[in-house]
Amino acid sequence: MYTRISESGGRRYLQLVEGHRDETCEVRIKVVANLGRLDRLSPAKLDPLINGLNRAVGRLENTEDDISYESSVGYGDVFA
Repeated sequence: MYTRISESGGRRYLQLVEGHRDETCEVRIKVVANLGRLDRLSPAKLDPLINGLNRAVGRLENTEDDISYESSVGYGDVFA
């Protein structure tokens, strides 16, 4: 399963989608849930959904933490 942004009537929607292959090995997509219009979704509305999915798979809840950076050591140029 994954999320997908679809467009319809000039609006953008967030969908939860499941992809699978049928007996002829062609990819088929099934929309599991429509999560709403992107312009109306906010973190406050999506966080309970994310926390519920995390609990279902045994992970910790989604916690919004500030990103911290640690100092690094330069070892010269990188050549690829």
